[in-house]
Amino acid sequence: MKAANIIVLSVLSLLLTLQAHAKTEVIYSSYKYVMGDNDTKNDAKRICFLEAKRRLIEKAGVYIESETNVKNSMIKKDEIKAFTAAIIKAEVEKEDIRYQGESIVVEKIIKGEIDLADVNNALKSFMYNSDVHRKVQIQQEKLDEMEKQLSSLQVKLKASSGEDTVILRKERNLIFKGINELDKIVYEMEQYTLKVEGVKNNMTRDEVLRIAGIPRIKFRSYAGKYECWNYGNVWIVMTDGIVKAKQDTNNCESQY
Repeated sequence: MKAANIIVLSVLSLLLTLQAHAKTEVIYSSYKYVMGDNDTKNDAKRICFLEAKRRLIEKAGVYIESETNVKNSMIKKDEIKAFTAAIIKAEVEKEDIRYQGESIVVEKIIKGEIDLADVNNALKSFMYNSDVHRKVQIQQEKLDEMEKQLSSLQVKLKASSGEDTVILRKERNLIFKGINELDKIVYEMEQYTLKVEGVKNNMTRDEVLRIAGIPRIKFRSYAGKYECWNYGNVWIVMTDGIVKAKQDTNNCESQY
């Protein structure tokens, strides 16, 4: 029981610190990739972006730690990484392709904005919603494993030739696709929760749509009195078109 109280107090302390220092910071990261004989420009661009993004997430995680009490809380390093990856959206600021001697070099500069007010809301969802917390971590673990596989393939490709190169490039393209899909899932999972944070009791159906967007699932209770809208791990319950409650449950219908 004491351990649980310490966790709650640590998280509350972190949230108060976040609110006190609410501001937006733009984080930049860059990476240069020298194309090999078995790379296309598109391959090089993908690898360059993934590596630049990995560095961006690391820098953003350090920033969040420095601006909050997260380093004094009971959040682990891998959890900070998963949390940061879920809330930050990387955008390409600049791309440059040039010759360096006889080689082609691809360089990307990417950026990500961190709004500590949004971080505050996201962290509450991340810490108190164990379902979101665990799912984001699982997806991040899968991403990490795919990145390791990609690094291993890169080493093999540099020394490959003929049919081996064709096979390895096909494997690499599958990993590229898997990373893109997992990355999207991690981000959208957290963004669903962030949007729903803005929905309050007594809002109208139109206000919910404007704030949170179109729900993934919606239905009426058997009696027709209550309407349930699903946004990932959160259900919004309405009666007569007015928000009655928000709840974390996988079975809204059974509650009403």
